[in-house]
Amino acid sequence: MTDVAEELSRNLDAPESIAEWRERVAGTNICGASLLATDYLNHFNEVVMLIDMIPDMPECLDDVREWRPKTYQQHFADSGLPEAELAITAYEHSPEAYRLPLEETVDNMNRLVDESLESIASAIDAGNQEILADIAGSVSRDLQRLVDAASAIINDTGSTNDQTDIDSMFEN
Repeated sequence: MTDVAEELSRNLDAPESIAEWRERVAGTNICGASLLATDYLNHFNEVVMLIDMIPDMPECLDDVREWRPKTYQQHFADSGLPEAELAITAYEHSPEAYRLPLEETVDNMNRLVDESLESIASAIDAGNQEILADIAGSVSRDLQRLVDAASAIINDTGSTNDQTDIDSMFEN
């Protein structure tokens, strides 16, 4: 049997179809189309807020340094949300057309946070408030655009950043 045929066979034998999962998440904060929840983005909203605060409160850089990437599953496992287990399980059934672009966007968000730390720290060390505000503002805006793109994927709005836009965020 070919790989494709084996995959189709497994899917046909699966006890739950995408349609059944969509019914299962109805009435929850999990999108029926993507089987994903925007609650995951709270993890990134936290770091956007911290970066926004750095020009006025440079000590927030320590909090940004302590922030760690979390996978979708890790976030929900740590969240204490009532529908956390459902969100984790639904993620495993999320169609690749949603899950893979979300994972790529999350990788870009994590990379942007990581790559921005040195330039923010350098601006703080230089004591140049104007440069610090410019760098932190730029990183925050770029990160927010990625959060918005992730939200569009999760909510199936079809409105995401073009890959060229995302690539340009890392050219600086």
